[in-house]
Amino acid sequence: SVKVNNLNILHRISYEDIFRRPILGVVSISPSNETQIEAFDEYLQYFNDKQKAGVITLKNNVTMYVLPNNQYTRKVYINPKKFMIGIIQNSNSDMSDTQ
Repeated sequence: SVKVNNLNILHRISYEDIFRRPILGVVSISPSNETQIEAFDEYLQYFNDKQKAGVITLKNNVTMYVLPNNQYTRKVYINPKKFMIGIIQNSNSDMSDTQ
C-alpha cells in the first residue's frame, strides 16, 4: 500500500472519454484515516452528481483519471468497499485507441 497525501485535480472529463483509450493501470483510492472520510465523501458525491472524472497530470506523459465506483469502473475493478479508482493512461494516446 502506498500513501499519497495530495493529488491536484485540475480538470474534469466524461467517463466515456476515459474508456476510449488504452488503460495502463488501475489504483484504488480510499481515505487513509477517519479525518479524511468527510472530504472523500464530498468528492464521491461531486463526481457522481457531475458524472465526470477528475484529471490529474503525472510525470512522463501519464494522466490519472479519478472516478467513483460506477458501471464504468466495474469494467476494470470490483470492490464492495467505498472507494474511487484512478485509471492511468498515456497522455499521448489517441482517443480512437481501444483496449
